[in-house]
Amino acid sequence: MKIRPILLASGNSKRFGENKLLYSLNNKPIICHIMDELFNLVEKKVVTTPFVVTQYEEVSALAKKRDFRVLWNNFPQNGISESIKIGVLADNHADAYIFLTGDQPYLKAEVIEGFIQGFINAGKELACVVSDDSMGSPTIFSKKYRNELLSLNGDIGGKIIIKKNKSGIFFYNVDFHAMKDIDEKIDLDNTF
Repeated sequence: MKIRPILLASGNSKRFGENKLLYSLNNKPIICHIMDELFNLVEKKVVTTPFVVTQYEEVSALAKKRDFRVLWNNFPQNGISESIKIGVLADNHADAYIFLTGDQPYLKAEVIEGFIQGFINAGKELACVVSDDSMGSPTIFSKKYRNELLSLNGDIGGKIIIKKNKSGIFFYNVDFHAMKDIDEKIDLDNTF
């Protein structure tokens, strides 16, 4: 199964006060934590080459160092749906898309790999990580939902599709820390 990782890295970090993706955590930019985990999965042939959707030259340079493909988001003001559509349109042949965000430094390769394997084994069309009934990122969408992903608008992500199709979802339980994203500096900790 060809699963295309799409790393969403176009946000404006308004609540953080500066570009959180480039903020140093444990001696490297926040986005490098998830990039390095994805690089390990590419090396193990768990996923295909990640697409990084961004508006930032610095993020592009970090992605290119790992031989990831950079997709430019020239309209980040259109919300997360813009990044999703850019990523999906760049690969017509994927069997599924796994969406990850650049602000999840605590998400590890083994969690992502377990999530993907669980999705494949479950034979479902959608997948979402959960912790204590809270849905989070990453998410997986089979190609069946490609047109619905391309129909999203504004600052609305794929969770709207997941909420409409709860019976067809594989839920993967993770520790809350694994799916924690960074919105404000108070969210940071050095627990890896």
